[in-house]
Amino acid sequence: FPESHSVSFAYLVYASSYLKHYYPAAFLAALLNAQPMGFWAPRTLVMDARRHGVKVLGPDVNASSDKATLETFEGEVAVRVGIGYVRTIGEDLAEKIAAGRPYVDMEDLSRRCDLKVPQMEVLATAGAFDLETATPNRTVKVGGVVTHRQKPATAGGTIFVSLEDETGLINVICQKQVWARYKKVATTSKALLVTGRLERYDGVVNLLAAKIEPLSLTMASELKARDFR
Repeated sequence: FPESHSVSFAYLVYASSYLKHYYPAAFLAALLNAQPMGFWAPRTLVMDARRHGVKVLGPDVNASSDKATLETFEGEVAVRVGIGYVRTIGEDLAEKIAAGRPYVDMEDLSRRCDLKVPQMEVLATAGAFDLETATPNRTVKVGGVVTHRQKPATAGGTIFVSLEDETGLINVICQKQVWARYKKVATTSKALLVTGRLERYDGVVNLLAAKIEPLSLTMASELKARDFR
């Protein structure tokens, strides 16, 4: 009895090690999709895979299935985390969101999947609406805390504003006429909502501003941007 078990476990260890070494992305996706299981939590599995060179992409309402999948990213096989791994979303809703892809915007997603505000918030917090996978040349709206305002001498009057939220930074380009129209709110507000055209070139994402509005945040009063340095 002990001998038969040792042979079985040795075979499992060998097969698992082989898959993890030669097909690390597929191995991780399979482990995530088999949760809950074993001793290691999903976060631990993801961190270990990243240490071994696996590219793990976060959940995205237009790119993710309900479960973890494989996709090509920058010439490599990457693991795309499923919508079902976003807390409080649940299996049924994750399947519904995945089946309805693609979505034009957040309002489209909310209407078609009957999402409530708390569900939209957890998706946003998880980065599932990330401005990085959005289609370029579309009109989008972003919001965040102002971290920098810059006016290079060689930019012909164009102002560059950096906005930050919990998912990262985005560079906002304000042409001279747009800056003149919204200069007061753009220079006095600690946080902004900016509507404009999304640009992506050689991996860099920018927003060409068309409209700038103040964004009220309770914590923003404690923050100070690095302006025109």
